[in-house]
Amino acid sequence: MSRSQVSGWPIALFAIPFAAVLFGIVMISSVSLYPDDVVADDYYKDGMAINQQLKADERARVLGLTASIDLLPEVRISIPGATDSAVRLNLHHVTDERLDRSWVLVPETDDTYSGAEPLAEMLTTQGIWYVELEGIDERWRLRARVIAPSEAFRLVPSV
Repeated sequence: MSRSQVSGWPIALFAIPFAAVLFGIVMISSVSLYPDDVVADDYYKDGMAINQQLKADERARVLGLTASIDLLPEVRISIPGATDSAVRLNLHHVTDERLDRSWVLVPETDDTYSGAEPLAEMLTTQGIWYVELEGIDERWRLRARVIAPSEAFRLVPSV
């Protein structure tokens, strides 16, 4: 056996564990820098809230509520038949929790609400969003999945 054949084996034997350690460090740093926002922290609490959400969806259907949201030239949210003193608009990004926003909107007229001007900027840029509109007393809820950019969309009761 020549000397050049023997000297390659120690390098190969050290390279495999070194690569595993290096890969482990990369994975740990990746997980700590970019946590998964899609996974819920408290599954039990989320599960208990599902029945309340389903009742809110059913209440919106019984009341016959729908909402039209126009983003341009200015944000206008029309909810015919709504009698709430205010409504809450929740905007959830599909993958990035840091982009989620919530606004409390007050009525301008009987069925038109305003107060969410940043909504237009967010929904006219690229992305997928979940929009949820609920009465301030949380007795009804309308929601939709919106693929941006969008200038107008409609929220209807979930079935």
